Amino acid sequence: MATVLAIEALVLGFLATLLGIVGGYAMLYWMQTSLIEDNSPEMAIPLHICWPEVISLLLASIAVLALAQASTANKLGRLYIPSALQVLE
Repeated sequence: MATVLAIEALVLGFLATLLGIVGGYAMLYWMQTSLIEDNSPEMAIPLHICWPEVISLLLASIAVLALAQASTANKLGRLYIPSALQVLE
C-alpha cells in the first residue's frame, strides 16, 4: 500500500511540475507577445528553454516529493488507529 502511495505521489508531482513549467512558459510567451511588444518593443527578449534546468527542476521536485511522502508514511506508521478513532467519537 505504501508503495502505491509513493508511486502516486511521484507521478502527481511529476505531472504538476510539468504543468507548472508549461504554464510558466505560456505565461511568459503571452506577456512577451501581447504586453512587451505592444508597449516597449526594445525590451523584447527571445524565449529560450534551457533543458538542463528543466531536467534539474524535475529531479528536484521528485526528490522533494519523495521526502514529503516518506515523512507522511513515517507519521502514519506510528499512528495507533484505535486511539485516533476514539478522538473522533
